[in-house]
Amino acid sequence: MMLRTLEYPSPSVERGGITILVAFMLLVLLTVAAMGMSRNALREVVLSGTERQGVEVKNIADNGLNWSINWLDEQNRAGRSPDTAANSVISVYNTLSAPNLQGTTQAIAATAGSAMQSTVAGVTRKYDLQLTQMGSIEMPMTSRIPGVAVQDPVMWAMRANATLDYGGVVYRHSRESWVLAPPPGTTGH
Repeated sequence: MMLRTLEYPSPSVERGGITILVAFMLLVLLTVAAMGMSRNALREVVLSGTERQGVEVKNIADNGLNWSINWLDEQNRAGRSPDTAANSVISVYNTLSAPNLQGTTQAIAATAGSAMQSTVAGVTRKYDLQLTQMGSIEMPMTSRIPGVAVQDPVMWAMRANATLDYGGVVYRHSRESWVLAPPPGTTGH
C-alpha cells in the first residue's frame, strides 16, 4: 500500500498575495498625492501669471499719470510737437484752469495709435484720463525776474484708468494723483 502525503500551501505563497495588495495600495496612494501636487503647481502658475498682468496694468496706469503730468508743464512742451492725445490733455488743462470751473472733471478717452492706446500681438493696453481742477493754492512766491508777478499754482486731481485686454480677458486698474501746476501761459515755477 502506498502512503499518501497531504500537501498544504506554504506560508510564503500567502504572504506574496498580501505584498502585492499592499504594493498596489501604496501605488494608488502615491498617484493621488502626485495628482494633488500637480494641481497645486498648476494653480501656482496661473496665480503668478495673473500677478504679472496685474503689475503690468498698474504700470500702465502709472505711465498714464506720468505722461499727462509731463504735458501739463509748458516747459516740457517747449520744442516738442504733441500728438492728438497730448493736445486733448493740453486743451482740457487750458479750459478747466478758469477759476469758475473749480471741481469740474473732464474725461479724456484713449485714442487708438496714440500714446494712450496700443495693440501689439492681440494685447490692447490703454488708459483713459480724468482731470479735475481743484482750485489755486495761495503760496507766497516771488519771481526771480524783476517786475514779473508769479501766479499761484493750480491743484489738479488726475486719474488714470488703465485697461489690459488679452482678447477677452480684461484687467483694470486706476491710479490717482494730486498735482500742482502753474496756470496756463505762465513759465515761472
